[in-house]
Amino acid sequence: MAAQKNYLPRVADRVIEESLGYSRGVLREGVRACGKTMTGRRHAASEVALDSGLPQLRAALDVDPSLVLADEAPRLIDGGTHRQRGSGNCEAFRVG
Repeated sequence: MAAQKNYLPRVADRVIEESLGYSRGVLREGVRACGKTMTGRRHAASEVALDSGLPQLRAALDVDPSLVLADEAPRLIDGGTHRQRGSGNCEAFRVG
């Protein structure tokens, strides 16, 4: 778990920690600015922001979507807007 200044522990921390112990991934959904990314960073060893606007990231995703997983696990994949369900935002972790 990474140390963060001014981090207030959340109920979800324990659930994420337990889930990452037996699952290859965890999906968190919620409204914008509710703390998903900050909570995710607390549990992640690496991170990628899909909505960063970097053209290199977009090109990598077009060539091989698995490239976003190529770093230390658990990897936080901060996805921005989850279009299939409407207005919710999402983040996910990938282990291994």
